[in-house]
Amino acid sequence: MLRQREKQRFWRIKFDTPTESIQIMKPEDLTIEDLEMALSSPADQWHGKCTAVSYAAQKLIGGHNIYGDYLGYVDANGYWGHRRQYPNHHGWVLLDDGRVIDPTRWSFENVEPYIYIGHNETDYDEGSNKMREQLRGECPEPNGKKANLKFDIGADALFESLTETPANKITVSQAMWVANESYDRLGFAVCGVYKTLIDSDMEAFIPIDNVNRAKREGRIDA
Repeated sequence: MLRQREKQRFWRIKFDTPTESIQIMKPEDLTIEDLEMALSSPADQWHGKCTAVSYAAQKLIGGHNIYGDYLGYVDANGYWGHRRQYPNHHGWVLLDDGRVIDPTRWSFENVEPYIYIGHNETDYDEGSNKMREQLRGECPEPNGKKANLKFDIGADALFESLTETPANKITVSQAMWVANESYDRLGFAVCGVYKTLIDSDMEAFIPIDNVNRAKREGRIDA
């Protein structure tokens, strides 16, 4: 549990260091009561506020703030029952050891508030990339304004393979299509593709959650 002195320290640096964590406690020791104290808000008011709650948790335990989709169980009679057949946009914390810390998962499950902690690759989709795959259309034809990409070493071949278009004829719309490819589908190509787009002043085409992931994994410069 947070002591009053630690709560005051939390609020003192909360807005001064928005991307850093205090690391007051171990992840296993974090409780709902700690977050209620830090947020000055009871847990029954956290529905739909997953990102804010996870941000507070990350401040206390470290790790990385993640945003994407929750794909796990959603109780039909709960707050999110009307959305149980769809991916739910969601925020959580990812620890350096790969474990997920989710202080609002209970909102989907319609159970008493608790802190979820564990390795889970099926219920959480960072960057909503699974939905991105499902909604993805065919690559546009090479019509329109040329992208004039500044290729990283070997990246021209990657773009040609993805678009089936010669590198010097790739258009802006095709570059945007490549930028929105699923992170996991790009795989090893993330580094070359993202660096090329960034060097070509087209970083804005890349989904921000995928940019953050690539930086965290050391695939592009932070």
